[in-house]
Formats: sequence, structure tokens, C-alpha cells
Amino acid sequence: MTAFTAGMIYATDYASISSGGIQSFIRAICRSAPEDIGIDYYGIGKPPLGLLRQQDSFYGLLPAPPAHGPVNLTFARELRRHREMLATASVLLLHRAEHQLAVPKKFRSLLTLHGGTYFAARAGASPFALTYPIVESLAISRATSVLSVAPDHHSALARATGNITPITTCYDDSIFTASSLPPAARLITVSRLASEKRVHLAIEAARELDWPITIVGDGPEMSSLVERAKSLSVRARFAARLSARQISHLYSTQPGVFVMTSKFEGFPVALLEAAGSGLPVVAVDAPGLRQAIALVGGHLAHSSAELPAACSSGQQQGNLLSAAQVQVRFGISAVAAGYWQIVRDLA
Repeated sequence: MTAFTAGMIYATDYASISSGGIQSFIRAICRSAPEDIGIDYYGIGKPPLGLLRQQDSFYGLLPAPPAHGPVNLTFARELRRHREMLATASVLLLHRAEHQLAVPKKFRSLLTLHGGTYFAARAGASPFALTYPIVESLAISRATSVLSVAPDHHSALARATGNITPITTCYDDSIFTASSLPPAARLITVSRLASEKRVHLAIEAARELDWPITIVGDGPEMSSLVERAKSLSVRARFAARLSARQISHLYSTQPGVFVMTSKFEGFPVALLEAAGSGLPVVAVDAPGLRQAIALVGGHLAHSSAELPAACSSGQQQGNLLSAAQVQVRFGISAVAAGYWQIVRDLA
């Protein structure tokens, strides 16, 4: 019997969810939802097979991601238009400040902030660099309760508002499990192919090491990265769209050194998925990445020039935390019970 319903709100096409990102956090959390809590999903498109339990529902507020304009602002407008639909949920679960501002304050809400947009604004990499801190502050003031995933972000928010509860992010350890093979001399990166992800640094590290590289992801930089790999004679394999299970299969059958080169991250779930699969993880020093690397005992390059050496060390030494230890600290069971207890207390 369902005790209450929670409204899970995020501007994503759940049918195309892959590895990493806020989507992976939501997927992992929802897989562990107690049977007496129903979930109304508010997203984009249609639900994929296997997402909904008998007590769940799905509402596609947009038929597809907008061709032009910021998806989160477009989605926020649709939330405002359909705000009366939200009244069936006892508590709303939000993951973007813009979405929090779009729902009436009378609704009880749990806002989880993942840090990525905050760090993007600080780096000047967001078109909302000047306005986002104000938007985030207003959203925090409207939410019933606020969780923060990224340690650096939590510290900044706590100084500003004091109304923040830290929470550890998690990955789906039912999908990403330890490989029985040792990591080979190859690089693997999973990323949206956008300028702020700086995937060209991984390609250049592969050239320096004379290692092959597998690049999983899609985005506006795809064609330029393909050309860069060709011009540097790097043995690069591009896999634009792989599901989480396909990426897990890659990790288990062709393990290598997982590398992240972003200018900033919130708390990178893709890195946890790789570490939980037993891959050595390496990152260039940047907000969000340095904390994640420290927590799993990975390898940090303080500059792009140090990246090849860090990757070589990673392949030889591995991470300080074993895959089993990563699972204990960051698997679904490590986080979900506490998250759903907070939801239950708010309902």
C-alpha cells in the first residue's frame, strides 16, 4: 500500500539516460525507493521500459528536448504551466534551482544541489554566470529542505545560508561491478563532448603515452575531437551513445585508466562508476574533481602537463580504495536509506 507519492522533477529524457551525471544519481536513488512511496516522474519524452513500478507515474512535460534555448528554463516554464498537476505529490524532489523557483512555495520540496552549475558560473562558463548565484539563493529560500552533494559547494552554501545538509552522491552498483581483469594501457573517458570538458587534453595524453583511447559521449565538439585525434595519429575510438550497461560491459571486458579533464564538475558520478568497476581514476585538478579523486584515492594531475604521468601511475598502482570499498561508501545502499528517510520526514 502506498503511504504517499513523491514528485521527481528533472528535465531529462529518461529513455536516453546513459552513464554519469545527475540522471545517474536519480536513477540509482529511484531504483531503491521503498515500496510504500510512489514516484510521479516529471520529465521529457516518454518513460523507458523498466522505469516505472506499479505505484509510479510519468508525465512528459515536453515531447523532446528543445531544439533551441536552455532546456532547463524551457522546462521550468512548463512546470509553471502545469503546477496544479504537482499537487498530487506530498513532497517534490528537485535537482535544479530554476525548477524550484517554478513551483509554488506552498508545496513541500526537497532541493538537491549537485554543484555543477555553481562551479560553471564561478568559472565563467555559464551564460548565467552573473545571475545564477542569485537564482540559487532564491531557490534555497523557497525550498523546505536543501541537500548539497559536492563538498566545495556545500561549504560555500553553508557560509551563505546555513540551511544546507550534506549528502554523499551514489552510483548504481547493481550495474557497475568490479572487473576481474587488470587495467590495460589504454585511456577511457565518459563525457559530454563540450568545450568545458576539455576532452582534447585526454587525447593529447594518449598521444604522449602512445596508448589507445576510448571516448564515450556526444556533443558539439565531436567532429573537432575526431579531427584532433586523426591529426595527432592517436588510436581513438569514439562511441557516441552507450547505455549504462554497455559502459559497464566496456569496463569489465576492456578495462583501462579512466580520465576526466573538465574545467569543473559537481560530484562526478561517472568517476564513481569507473572506480566502482575497479578502474584507476585520474583527473586534472579542477573544482569538484579534486574532492572526488581524494575520496576514492585516485590520481590527480595538477596541470595538463602532468596528466600522462598521472595516468601511467594510475595504471601501475590503481586507486587507494578497492572497488568493493567504493561500493560500500558510494553504492546505492550507502546513500538511499538516508535520502528516502529525509523524504519521508518531509511528506
